[in-house]
Amino acid sequence: VTSIGRFAFSQCSSLTSITIPNKITAICDYAFYNCSSLTSITMPNNVTSIGSNAFSYCSSFTSITIPNKVTAISDHTFYQCSSLTSITIPNSVTSIESNAFSYCSSLTSITIPNSVTSIGSNAFFNCSSLIKVNYLGQYEPRFGPNIFAYCPLSFVNVLENYTGNTFCGYSVHFITPSYIFTKSDYFTQTNHDSFSYSNKFSSSEMVDIQSTSDQRSKNKIIMIVCVSIGLLI
Repeated sequence: VTSIGRFAFSQCSSLTSITIPNKITAICDYAFYNCSSLTSITMPNNVTSIGSNAFSYCSSFTSITIPNKVTAISDHTFYQCSSLTSITIPNSVTSIESNAFSYCSSLTSITIPNSVTSIGSNAFFNCSSLIKVNYLGQYEPRFGPNIFAYCPLSFVNVLENYTGNTFCGYSVHFITPSYIFTKSDYFTQTNHDSFSYSNKFSSSEMVDIQSTSDQRSKNKIIMIVCVSIGLLI
């Protein structure tokens, strides 16, 4: 057995946790649909595909790490996972399909890696607690309508090398990484303003994402202080 078939565990309302064996490479459509008591799931890195609605209506689990061989987050994969607060998207993912995270009402922030080139319609529709989105790519991905509709989002954070003026219809706020933390293929939020990133680096460093406007303000204050000291001397 190398896959978990369609509807294999769907509506198993008393299932609370599951560890998927290493030999599994595919989780098919609706595999864990409406497992309303499922609080944790461990997926091996051998998993390369997760089907449509695979975890939709799993209203009890709070975090999920997508294996780093998965290339697409299928439509409705995490639809109405209302307790989901943390999601780790690996740098292998190139597309986030329609309604992938819609109605995830507890999700407060999401970091989209630079590998993502397309985001489907309603991908984060009505994520009513989503206030922070970080995009780490240089170019705006292809996107459908209503990606962040009914989210309390004012702007999207992007890195300084981002070439656009907007992101999926939202204004952008430029941020600067001070350090780079690695050794995996993940971008994950480690605290309010810090992220870990791994790619091809050999040493471990920390990514401290800092607003350029804040840094410019600090530089301006330092300059004023230095000038003031010079005048006093």
